[in-house]
Amino acid sequence: MELLRKKSKYITTSYEINPSKEHFDYQSEQVDKILALEDDSEIAQKEKEALVREIVKNLPSPCNELLWGYYGDGHSMKMLAEMFNYASENAVKVTKYRCCEKFRLRYSEMSKSLF
Repeated sequence: MELLRKKSKYITTSYEINPSKEHFDYQSEQVDKILALEDDSEIAQKEKEALVREIVKNLPSPCNELLWGYYGDGHSMKMLAEMFNYASENAVKVTKYRCCEKFRLRYSEMSKSLF
């Protein structure tokens, strides 16, 4: 998440648009940059999804089951507590939090090498 915040989605240009003009003259290289952003974001999104799936799959048990059950399958905390024989929903929340921390650490390490 921090990596995504660092990267800017905006393109800075030296060209200023004057709203009073009826016809705008756009620089072709700026248009190409904007169009390239859309293509890159779709490819990058697929790569990120594959990375997330790989990381969750490789997390140790019970992290992989909890994270996939909560985020992938949409199960509630109560349902996860019953499925994995936890004492309470709060125990599931604490474990899920710790698993999310493991996930964030691995994601940041792996995404730095990819992006």
